[in-house]
Amino acid sequence: RFDIGAEKLVAGEKGLQEFEFVLADSSVVQAAARIDGKHVILPLQQGQVVKAVRYAWKNGSGASLFNSAGLPASTFSILVK
Repeated sequence: RFDIGAEKLVAGEKGLQEFEFVLADSSVVQAAARIDGKHVILPLQQGQVVKAVRYAWKNGSGASLFNSAGLPASTFSILVK
């Protein structure tokens, strides 16, 4: 859940992009993402063991996640325990 200071999250014109999983073997795979209010849902494939979730974690990444006021989310990496 995001503390965004606005009513909801909004995807950019091309939808949500730039979300990825870092798997237990350190490989990186794209994550399909969808918005549910103030939550971003990232479904896992069966058998995936995730050690981190990242958003826009590359140089020159374009924003695709905004709050309802139009402000973009900053890049992030979150460790999964």
